[in-house]
Amino acid sequence: MLYEETYEARENRRRSSQSSSQLSITFITIAFIDLVLTGYIITVFDGDTFHSFALTFISFTWTFFFMLYIFITPSWLPAFYHYWTHLGLEITAFALWISDFSLLCWETMLGDGTLGVYSTGLDPTLAASAARPIVKVAVDCGKAADVLSCLNWILFGTTLILFVRRERALRQQQHGQRVEHEYWVGY
Repeated sequence: MLYEETYEARENRRRSSQSSSQLSITFITIAFIDLVLTGYIITVFDGDTFHSFALTFISFTWTFFFMLYIFITPSWLPAFYHYWTHLGLEITAFALWISDFSLLCWETMLGDGTLGVYSTGLDPTLAASAARPIVKVAVDCGKAADVLSCLNWILFGTTLILFVRRERALRQQQHGQRVEHEYWVGY
C-alpha cells in the first residue's frame, strides 16, 4: 500500500523545502558575476581559446530557472512543486557547477601557463601580445571566476545536504518514527 500524504503533511513539506529569497538572490548574483567575468575573458581572447564560457552560461541559466522554480512554485503554484523534482534539479545544479569549476580551473591554469610561455619571447608578436596588461587582467578574472564557481559549487552542495536531511526527517515524522534531532527548517 502506498503512503498517501495528507494535505497538512504536504503543506509542511512544501514550506520546509522552499529556500529563502535571500539565498536565491545570492545564488543568482554569484552566477551572474561569474558569467560576466567569463564573458570578459572571452572578449579579450576573441573566443578562440576560452571554451568554458558556454558551460558558465548553461550553469547560470540553470541556476536562474532553478531558483525561479524554487522561489515561485512553493508559494504561488504549489500544485507544480514536487520535492523529487527539487532534488533532481538541485543535483543537476551541483553537477553543473562542479563541471564549471573544474573547466574554469583548467582554462585558467592553461591561460596562466600560456601567458608565461608567450612572455618568454618565442615569437616577438606573441610576446608583445602577452605583455599587454589586458591579458593579465583577463587571466586574473579567470582566477576570480574560479573562486566564484567553487563558491557556488560549495553552496549547492550544502543546500543539497540540508535538503536531503530535511526530507529524511520529514519522512520519519510522517511515518511516526522518532526523530532524534530537530533539523533546521529553511536554508
